[in-house]
Amino acid sequence: MAARGRHTLALPLLALLAIALRFAARTFVGGSSPQVPQAVRPPVVSGATAMLAQRMTAKEKQAARAKAKQGVETNKDKKIEIWPVEIPEGVTVLHVEYGQEGGIFPQPGNQEVLEFYRTLQIRFGHKVRIIHNSSPALAEFSPTGTWRKGSFEVVDVGGKKLLYSKLSNGVSLVNGDQKYFNKWLDEVAEKCALA
Repeated sequence: MAARGRHTLALPLLALLAIALRFAARTFVGGSSPQVPQAVRPPVVSGATAMLAQRMTAKEKQAARAKAKQGVETNKDKKIEIWPVEIPEGVTVLHVEYGQEGGIFPQPGNQEVLEFYRTLQIRFGHKVRIIHNSSPALAEFSPTGTWRKGSFEVVDVGGKKLLYSKLSNGVSLVNGDQKYFNKWLDEVAEKCALA
């Protein structure tokens, strides 16, 4: 029984020792020691440091310039379309109206227009220039004045002649039969004196 009495006394002593050590560790490390609170004073700043603080950083300057420029010159980046187009000697200018539901040229790219550009560049080189979905040209050549869904129309700008209309034919010029496309290219070469 004497052994049992020692164990009952040791347990509360160990608990008391643990609490005392924990409290001592908190005050030693700087936890909750009662100190008199001091008033927070602003740091002393020299004249040179104050001047540097008033200056804007490069990032802030750039943001201010962009904000100032935004209202005045946002439309400056838009290309001014000159119409009617000046057509140089020996060059044929074609206008392509295409439906933009399949992608806007050049990014992400309308496959029909990309293939048309590629083929004409290989076949005719610098003799043919192509304008696509130009607002003034659409106003002049398209019955609606804007691009139409499912359209692919090629117009000779100089001669003001419709050379191909997917809406009239119902057949894709580029994605259809390759023989038909080659025959059409031969006819365009004759009509526009590109041979």
